[in-house]
Amino acid sequence: MTFSGRGKIRLPVYSFFLKEFLGKDEAVTTEGEVEEPPAETLICFRDGLPIDERLTSIDETLIPPRAASSSLKNRRPGLSDLRTILRQEVFRYYPARAEPLRAEWGEESIAQGRRIKRVSFTTFEGLRAKAVYSLPAGPAGPRLPALLLIDHRKGIPVWGNEQPLERNQWADRAVLTVETLDRGSRALEQNLRSFTDDDLLHHMKRAAMVAGTTLESMQVYEVLRSLELLRSLPAVDANRITILGKGTDGVNGMYAAVLDGRVSRVVLHSPPASHVQGPHYLGVLRYTDIPETAGLLGDSVRVLGEKPDALRSLEACASLQECLNER
Repeated sequence: MTFSGRGKIRLPVYSFFLKEFLGKDEAVTTEGEVEEPPAETLICFRDGLPIDERLTSIDETLIPPRAASSSLKNRRPGLSDLRTILRQEVFRYYPARAEPLRAEWGEESIAQGRRIKRVSFTTFEGLRAKAVYSLPAGPAGPRLPALLLIDHRKGIPVWGNEQPLERNQWADRAVLTVETLDRGSRALEQNLRSFTDDDLLHHMKRAAMVAGTTLESMQVYEVLRSLELLRSLPAVDANRITILGKGTDGVNGMYAAVLDGRVSRVVLHSPPASHVQGPHYLGVLRYTDIPETAGLLGDSVRVLGEKPDALRSLEACASLQECLNER
């Protein structure tokens, strides 16, 4: 089945949009030409183009942001209230029972004064995150404060990437640098400079949509699983864990900290000002936005790099070391 001049479109996708966006529950066949609905009749139409399959934006187009809910009426939620709401309403499709981590470790090497091991572990059923774990090369001492660093890069790290994440800048900390879904070597697009309908990223976004979630929500769950792995390691002080991420990945780390409830610090490196820019979680703007969530975490949040005006109340750091240093 084709649209004139528009190329192929899959029948299940077209049927879905007919039913959900135009209210037409009718059989679609491959016989003859299919009438293409005018773009302006689609509820996801904006500024002449669809909104890039960002289902959070579609969701908030259908339902106004932060509409009053029974649990939030006449009061501002506290952190524990928000945690409950997020688990029940926004991240509700996380597995009821977590898969065993089944961590698989590589050989240890020493570089730049660190003992380094690669590790992979189960997140969702059938998905495994990749990470690099490092410790100071000196004699083992007491349990160390830990850093969970969320790799924001796409593709295999090469010269020109913005931040040399593996360099020795972590002092006496245990560090787990994790590649969540669609990050690092787990990038879903085979060619990051082009887009085709056959890219894995395109299909995984659609699969997430059908399941009622987003890739970013899945990334938050993988951060939670990374915290679980960190706490299981003998060198780690489970009560002193910092999460660091750049851009939307830092916000993913912040929400993982909210859901987890035991993270001691979150460092947001140049975060977006609102979920309107990302990351996109279905329905999140009905209940909170990035500044409100960061505000509930209070003094445990630091901002490194560019700080949007909406986050001006948060403490800023002049350097990474200043953000990480305990007081």
